Amino acid sequence: DEAVAAVFALKLAPRTSLGVGLTALLLITLHPWAHGRIIERLQHGPDFDTEGHRYKSLVETHSGVISVPASKPSDIIAGGGVYDGRFNTDLKDDSNGIFRAYAAGALHPAPAEVMVIGLSSGSWARVLANHQAVMSMTIVEINPGYTKVIRNYPESATLLTDPKVKIHDDDGRRWLVRHPEARFDLIMMNTTMHWRANATNLLSEEFLRLAKSHLKPGGVIYFNTTMSSDAIHTAGKVFSHT
Repeated sequence: DEAVAAVFALKLAPRTSLGVGLTALLLITLHPWAHGRIIERLQHGPDFDTEGHRYKSLVETHSGVISVPASKPSDIIAGGGVYDGRFNTDLKDDSNGIFRAYAAGALHPAPAEVMVIGLSSGSWARVLANHQAVMSMTIVEINPGYTKVIRNYPESATLLTDPKVKIHDDDGRRWLVRHPEARFDLIMMNTTMHWRANATNLLSEEFLRLAKSHLKPGGVIYFNTTMSSDAIHTAGKVFSHT
């Protein structure tokens, strides 16, 4: 019986090998159709459009996925599938509310030492770094993938070589805790949507008190509440003037 089984298996082997080979070839051929642009499909769900939702850039790190869908009038950047901003510093063609970054310069008479928490497209940081009073800028960004993306956008890319700008790959809260001596005239955060997971790491009373301890006399913290009345209420509990 063992001899018969061995011969039987031997006769099947070539056919089996051929079948496995054909199956593998079929899977390889169908892979782009079945699994191509999987991140785009996950992000856009039922609204996914084969032609309209193409990414110009995609960076995946342990801190999350950064995507840049081609868009007009300027490219959009998304973090974890959620809108994170646009690449634009033009006040005349304000497609991303960049006037808010320019307004930061009116909140302090001479913001020499500045901290920016969150890099995203780099548009807000670039605008503020251009302020003639700014002598140094500390940018803290938890996802190092953003610096890879902004290299493709000349205006934002200048942040990577600007001598008065230093970018740290770190969590904002952790960086502040580890640098108790750091003091700033202005701390700016273009905060992500208040309803996102972990957003309270930057919107909580505890964090705002930590940030406040790093302000110089007369210093200002300027952040995006993303239309959350709770975020405004929390800031009012920490600061006398909001």
